Parts: sequence; structure tokens; C-alpha cells
Amino acid sequence: AGPARTLGWRTVTRQVITLEALHWRRRRVDGAVMPARCNFSACAVGMAIVIFGGEGQDTTPLGDVYLLDMAAPNPCWERVITPTDMPSPPGRWGHTLRHLRGSLLVLYGGCGSDGPLTDVWLLDISGGAPRCRRAPRHHRFATAGIHRGDGSGSSSGHSSSPSNENGNGSDGGGSGSDGGNGSDRGGRAARRGGDSST
Repeated sequence: AGPARTLGWRTVTRQVITLEALHWRRRRVDGAVMPARCNFSACAVGMAIVIFGGEGQDTTPLGDVYLLDMAAPNPCWERVITPTDMPSPPGRWGHTLRHLRGSLLVLYGGCGSDGPLTDVWLLDISGGAPRCRRAPRHHRFATAGIHRGDGSGSSSGHSSSPSNENGNGSDGGGSGSDGGNGSDRGGRAARRGGDSST
């Protein structure tokens, strides 16, 4: 690890972490995620991997869901069909998808066909067809403890992590369709209930 350096208001560190017990091992799985894509988001739920959306070969924002159950004897990518009579998020890329708790995932932001997005969706993958719904209005956001409201600024190419058992944090990303330019540096956390202060 190198020494930390201060550049203006930022502190930059360099670290190399070695986990001797871990190693990469390529797994052969059946099925395929089609069409081919980049800038998608994936997260693990137990032994399953869930992928949402991404950018297609023709730059079209995609809005489909794929699941890979690594606990199955023969893991295979499967497209998860959302019922047509239920709401679902519009296609996007550069978004985040995080496991919140149980079978519940939270989807935030990204960039769609009309530009940057600020919406939050909850996806329940517990058996049968997945159920999508927009996050309730009482799920409030805080931006670095300064701004409060029902949504944070639009962002793509950001990162996220769980902030507690009921919340999800989002940092960085770009506020334009280029994504990931770091122009949005305020830490954000989605929290339940009234007080959204950090």
C-alpha cells in the first residue's frame, strides 16, 4: 500500500489486497444472455446471479431480467419474464442493482432512451414471475446530509452499497448520458420512513 495523498478536497490512496484462499475458476454454464450487451448491472442473491438491462449492440437501452442459479446441478441462464399486466422499469444502462434483503432487489438510476433517470424500483424474485414496483414515495433520499426529497439527482455509472438492512447507498456517477464522469460526488442513501438525515 502506498501513502495517502491529498489532492484538493480529495484523499487518494493506493492499496493492494491479497486474499490467498481465493482464486478465479471459469465455470461453463448453459443458456445465453441475448442480445449481447454492455453496461448492464448484476448482483448476487444467495447462489443466484441476477442481471438487469444494459446497452445493446445498437445502443438500445435494455429492460430485461436474466437469472443464473449457481446452486443448480447444471447452471443455465434463464430469461425471467415480467407479466405484461404489471409495471416494469424502462430499459436502461449504467444503473445499479443491489440485493436489499430476502428476495428483494433495488434498482436505481442509469440512462434510458430519453436521457438520465432518477427512478427507484423494487424487484421481488421470490418464486414464479418476478414482481416489479416503483419505490413508494415515503422512501426518501439524502444527498450528503444536505438535500432531502423523493429522489436524488440523475446518475449513471455510479456505485451503490447497502447502508443498513432497509437502505441502499449510491455514490458518484455522471449526471449526463456519457455516464461515470464523477460530476455527482454527493453520497446518497435511500432510507425508509420520515427522517432521512445521515
